[in-house]
Parts: sequence; C-alpha cells; structure tokens
Amino acid sequence: MTASGGAVGAIVTNRLFFSGSRYTIEEAISLTGGASLVCTLPLALVHFPRHGGMFCGPTTAAGDDHDDDANDHGDCVLLK
Repeated sequence: MTASGGAVGAIVTNRLFFSGSRYTIEEAISLTGGASLVCTLPLALVHFPRHGGMFCGPTTAAGDDHDDDANDHGDCVLLK
C-alpha cells in the first residue's frame, strides 16, 4: 500500500485482519487484498471535466480555447 494514506491503511488492515485468532494467515492476506480492491474501485469514477476520466473523455465545450501557457481557469503549464 503506497501513496497518501498507505501507512494508515496498512495499520488498519493489520489490526483488522491479523490481530487475534479470528482469521488464519491465508484468510487475512486474502481479505487484505479484497479490502485494497474495494477501496480502489471508486477511483474509476473520478472525472476531471477538462481532462476526462478513466472511461470517458473531457467534457469541455466546443468553443473553449486552451492556451499552452495559461487559461482563464488559472491553470498554467510549468514545463514544456
């Protein structure tokens, strides 16, 4: 588990699945993988209007003109 909240997620799944004798090691590893998948699946629904998402493209209007350096939304390109 990496990225933002990865350390907290590792601690939570460790406490939930590996402490006590409720689950065997094999079951705990499987449940940890399942928890990772369930927590990651909602990210597929993230959509940025200007850049799009995983399943669809951007939803900007046809008349929008985007400069390479800056635009009216305050976005700017730092590296070219």
